[in-house]
Amino acid sequence: SRLEPLSGGQLWMGGSDVTRRSPHQLPKRVVWVPAQPYFFRNALDEDFSEYLSHVRPNPSIFTREELFKRLQLTPLVSETHTHQLSLGQAKRVCLIRALLTSPDLLLLDEPLSNLDEANRQAVLTLIADYCLNGGSVVATAHHMPANSEGQTVSKLVLEPH
Repeated sequence: SRLEPLSGGQLWMGGSDVTRRSPHQLPKRVVWVPAQPYFFRNALDEDFSEYLSHVRPNPSIFTREELFKRLQLTPLVSETHTHQLSLGQAKRVCLIRALLTSPDLLLLDEPLSNLDEANRQAVLTLIADYCLNGGSVVATAHHMPANSEGQTVSKLVLEPH
């Protein structure tokens, strides 16, 4: 597949500007979390097993239990069927699945849509922690949420200090 020419901005990964690198020089482990959640199996445990069987994960900095707790999903049990999840729960489960593989680059399509304020903050904090631990994330958002003062957020930059 071909990449579209860069029209502006920069892409930084692992502290390096990779904006002008050829696609062959970019990291090999790219994971995409689409806006519309997708599941492989009905039960969560089966879905996680199926998903992880198709990727070669890097060692994860997070455990599954920690991610479920941080994204307020601990009431869900392994036998929970994916069709029982709300859209917001399903999106967070798909993010957890992706983070467990510790990709070199994590692509998120509308990661904050269909989430209430508390869950948006939990997702943003988790993404920031992932970046601070060496992860790289590119996220798209067509409808940016408002901050606590009601102002629309127009730009989100996550970078280590």
